[in-house]
Amino acid sequence: MSCGCNGPDDPIKPQGIRILDVWVIGPLMLYASTLLPKEKDLTRFALRSFGLGTIVYNARNYMVIKERQINRLSASRTSPNERTPDAPEGL
Repeated sequence: MSCGCNGPDDPIKPQGIRILDVWVIGPLMLYASTLLPKEKDLTRFALRSFGLGTIVYNARNYMVIKERQINRLSASRTSPNERTPDAPEGL
């Protein structure tokens, strides 16, 4: 599945799915880990780890992609005669 956010050939997860992962899936995993009995320590640990990992991973990726979209939008608004500070001298 490709949303075309990073180019037509770069498949990425749509941002709405990342929001769902951060605000619903991860917290549900954390909550589910509290419902398990004490005897299931390994399962509780795994659910907590995967829940936290899901939240952190998808929140970070959401912010990175959002920043790229903002940078791409601001770059497209600059005139072609403006030179960016990091562009090579010959261009």
